[in-house]
This record gives sequence, structure tokens and C-alpha cells, in this order.
Amino acid sequence: MSVQGDVAKLTRVITNIVTNALDAIGDREHGKIWVHTATLANAALEILIGNDGPSLTRSARERIFDPFFTSGKRSGTGLGLVSARKIVEDHGGTI
Repeated sequence: MSVQGDVAKLTRVITNIVTNALDAIGDREHGKIWVHTATLANAALEILIGNDGPSLTRSARERIFDPFFTSGKRSGTGLGLVSARKIVEDHGGTI
């Protein structure tokens, strides 16, 4: 499947989410991150990114797209997921 869009911006989305996944698994020696893709019936591309780090609290999940919100990260501005959401929505998708 091919995807039309701004390659640099879509790359930033994936990079931001994978970076958050890396932060979530922390310093654990055997932490895992996975990426799954699927083509949906409406020809949309679905990308699932996960990790086996600790889950976010309910309050953190509710604020995950708030500007400057972070959840115990060692670095970052709290704008990565805000930016990712805007890019995805600008491309007609959801996150």
C-alpha cells in the first residue's frame, strides 16, 4: 500500500510515538516495542505502536494530548504527541 502525505511530517509522527515508547520501557534490559500495520477495508492505513512498559494512569491518559504534559519522562517538552496528533489530523487521520 502507498500512503500519500508529507513524508517528513509522517516520519516525525512515528518518531515521536516510538520515542515515547522507548521512554516508557525505561532502562529495562529486555523492554519491547512493537509496530503493526494493517490496511483497513476503507483503504486506510492503521499503524499500531505499543510497548511493554508500565501503563499510563487514567489521569495521564486523559491529558496525553495536552500541550506541555509529560508523564515522568527524562527529557522532552511535552509537545511530541500534540504535534503528532495535528499532523495525523491534517492528513485526514485519527490518533
